[in-house]
Amino acid sequence: MLIGLQPEKMQPIVDIFNCVDLPAQAPATGLSGSLLCITDNTLFACSLEKVAKAVPREIRVRGNPKRLVYSEYLNKLIVAYNRVDFDFTSSTEGTKRWIWPKIGFLDPDGETLISAPIDLRARGNESSAPTVLTRQPVGASGEKVTALVDWKFYGEGNEYHMIVVGTSFPQVEYKAGRDICVEYRGRVVYITVRQNPPGIGNIDCMTKRIHMYNQPVRTITSFGPSSLIVASGDDLLMQTLDPSTRKWRSLEPHHLESHAVSITVKEPFIYVLTARHSLIVLRATQEGLILHAQAGVDKGGLDHVNLDGELKTIFTANRGGAVIGLREFGLKDDRLVRPVFSAITPSAVVRVSRSFRPHSGGCEIAYGTTLDGTLYRFQMLTENEWRILRFIQYSCLADTNICPFRRKRRMAVDELCPLPDKPEYMHIDGDILARLISRGARYLEDMMRRTTPDNAPPAYAEKKVERFVEFARLVVGETNDPFTDVLMWMENMLRIEI
Repeated sequence: MLIGLQPEKMQPIVDIFNCVDLPAQAPATGLSGSLLCITDNTLFACSLEKVAKAVPREIRVRGNPKRLVYSEYLNKLIVAYNRVDFDFTSSTEGTKRWIWPKIGFLDPDGETLISAPIDLRARGNESSAPTVLTRQPVGASGEKVTALVDWKFYGEGNEYHMIVVGTSFPQVEYKAGRDICVEYRGRVVYITVRQNPPGIGNIDCMTKRIHMYNQPVRTITSFGPSSLIVASGDDLLMQTLDPSTRKWRSLEPHHLESHAVSITVKEPFIYVLTARHSLIVLRATQEGLILHAQAGVDKGGLDHVNLDGELKTIFTANRGGAVIGLREFGLKDDRLVRPVFSAITPSAVVRVSRSFRPHSGGCEIAYGTTLDGTLYRFQMLTENEWRILRFIQYSCLADTNICPFRRKRRMAVDELCPLPDKPEYMHIDGDILARLISRGARYLEDMMRRTTPDNAPPAYAEKKVERFVEFARLVVGETNDPFTDVLMWMENMLRIEI
């Protein structure tokens, strides 16, 4: 991997590269062992690192992207974006401005839209090779894309594919006098797609059906072999398509206390995160959707994912930066899902996703993004891992070199045995551990002996080191140098692998 001072998001073409080798007995210079690369008119002096890192890549879109999904059927990224058009014709009304929602297709290995919506009135160069087809989905002015799903459904042994788009659009009603009433409606657009001709890259789209709703469509997800869960306003609807007869069947809508912001499915259960009443779990039956469990708290939800495992943990991101893990396992008569961990981030996490890549620790990993572009990685820990990391974090919070801007904590004697008794205690701050790792294993050993509670007996420091060795043995096994092995284990755990 090439790492420069300011890495570019667009991968440049390398014209020439060479490595700076020094002859024997020659004095070392600043460029010793560097890789020199020439791209266009720029010379880069690069260094090679063994640690894998994420490489950002920028793909230009002709508008403001709103939704993005990957289609395995097309091997393309499907992006919904807003295109802004202007009319600069001189008139007394001034410049006119329109916002059009459009659907485009991106090659994951490319850098541009290979098949994009075009205006039917536009005229291109007739001699150039066609790169787009005219039957592309374009919405009405003022309409917003709120949901985008690459739907794969089955019927009579066959597999079908559609792009399902949920939108919200304003409807203006003129009342008596000059009063204007604007109400927002919604619709779901079902679009068939195919590569035409195959292998060329052109995407042919055709709208097959449109369902209209009196409320804006919030989110959509697939359920079962040929069903969709649609959130419109404060209602949740299940629509089932019979591919043989091409007829739709809808169940009785389930009314929510507030509108849904995200939906996930683990059949037969449907997990709905709402805008003001946290998480609701529904069970799908032949008669309709039945309440199975709920969080029972008023939290403004933003997004959530289901984590695999026997404990059935739901990872939720909420307004104000609250990240809460809810556990469905072991429901009581009140049918409330209990919080098992919680954390507060400086900026609210607006989107979360579960990592599907295998990890060396085997624990679940989730990623979260904020509006300011910050990327968070959340990793679930086993009980033994949590105990030693919490034990180390207690000492770091009392060390002014590791946490210089925190108020010095008063350490208690019972912190030698951390207990997972409250959800907020389950959070381990990876940034604090990263600052400790940069100082080395010997600093960790010295910190364990140095940070002791006030008025602690002289033997407390040795007892604290013994407890550290006990916790370390449960994580890294028998070792002659537990401080070095624990530090290396922490370094591998904190390495970002996207």
